[in-house]
Amino acid sequence: MKFRWVVTTCFLVLMVSYAHECLSFTTNNTTLTRNFDRDSRPVGESIIVTVIFTNLETNSLRGFYYADDIPKGLTVSTVSVKIDGSSVSDYIFESGTAGDVYPGCVTYRWVMETPTTFSENNPIPSGSDLEIAYSISSPQTGTFHFNQFHWIGYYEGWSEAAFGHSEDADKKTITFLENIFFVTDSDTVSVPEAGVATFRVKLSSQPASTVQVLVKRVGGDRDISVRSGYSLQFTRFNWDSYKTVTLQAAKDSDTTNDAATIRISAAWMEGKELTATEVDSTPVLLKPGAGDVVDSGSPYNIEWDLPSQDVSLNLYYSMNRGGTWTLIASGIKGATSFPWQIPTPTVNMSSCMVRMVAFNGSKVNVGGDRSEFNIQIVRVLAPNGNEELISNSPTPCAISWQKFQTKRPVANIALYYTRNHGDTWKPIITLPTGQTSYDWPVPAVPRSSSYCKVKVVLRDAKGNSLGSDASDGFFTIRLPTEP
Repeated sequence: MKFRWVVTTCFLVLMVSYAHECLSFTTNNTTLTRNFDRDSRPVGESIIVTVIFTNLETNSLRGFYYADDIPKGLTVSTVSVKIDGSSVSDYIFESGTAGDVYPGCVTYRWVMETPTTFSENNPIPSGSDLEIAYSISSPQTGTFHFNQFHWIGYYEGWSEAAFGHSEDADKKTITFLENIFFVTDSDTVSVPEAGVATFRVKLSSQPASTVQVLVKRVGGDRDISVRSGYSLQFTRFNWDSYKTVTLQAAKDSDTTNDAATIRISAAWMEGKELTATEVDSTPVLLKPGAGDVVDSGSPYNIEWDLPSQDVSLNLYYSMNRGGTWTLIASGIKGATSFPWQIPTPTVNMSSCMVRMVAFNGSKVNVGGDRSEFNIQIVRVLAPNGNEELISNSPTPCAISWQKFQTKRPVANIALYYTRNHGDTWKPIITLPTGQTSYDWPVPAVPRSSSYCKVKVVLRDAKGNSLGSDASDGFFTIRLPTEP
């Protein structure tokens, strides 16, 4: 990351006697930036500082110099000096003594004059940029505070000088760290939901003294945390031995694999970040789907999607919308379906459910899913909605149905119809078992109705209902005299 400081300064043109020249005060504006390419670096490596001065005056500036008060102990080297992108080689680079201006700082100057002769042969034209890039490094760890910088230049052809300086807001702190880094056995960790996972960490080289290390989550999924190994200690004797960090992921209600950032840090060392991903183990039930209709007593495959194969499943069913549950199978592993024989209820059921529960290797419940469906014993096929019948028509209406397994033998089949949304049902006929259709003479009705249905009821020898079904939608019976 780059850090930028912009300084809007005032030119002050001095009215003093100097070398028989008369100087005067004026006020002008300009922009100067000092840019650090980063705010920390390992010992022995460099931070690059780039200074850009733009001459906004109508005149060129001659004899320009830039001075920076740099903390004592840092090594400073010029990288480049350019005017409008062209390199400048004949300039003066000099330094003072620690404490000349600021305690603990050495003043370094870059002067746009030819060494030895001090010829002012590098003027900065109006509207031009001067760019000075220099590197700073340190032989030891530490934090260093940069204070102020300043500059001065003389107007071309004039005896006036212009200068400026930074403000408190332009101060900068940088850090040089141990030239040691963290080594991990992986840069990514997969943590099972409601489970744990580990990674290992050590140092790249021997430290001069004991290193206290902190490991913590610094962003991302809050369900992931450091369970153990959050505080580690490396010495001159165990620095190259791996230490174990254990992460854990709490059980959550979603089915996404969320991630968190885990940071390893220590004073005077470059930190390291790892990505920990929660591997969601919550299964998703695919079949039966919500509202599905299944046939009583028929073979049926329960199907699911399983994000993690490292779980076992228990399957249950309920015939009373989850009031009570009956085990279908337990300990299912490595599968995404299970063959099941649909129960045979005594009547059509619209409140049945299948539930699955997942357990990890530690027998911890890591989630599950459920779905509500219907079991049918008999199904009306026609008329099933939107048909139009004519009252007392010589053409009969074909009523048809499909019968499935029943709890007891079917003795007869009763047919009914309604013309008032099902508020009342009128008998059509009772048929012997085995029939799956009937040609119904459409009855004479006093008035047309668009709210008609038929119903099929299966009965045992004692007249008890074994199951029933009605048309899914309404059909119409209209008078022949009506259009």
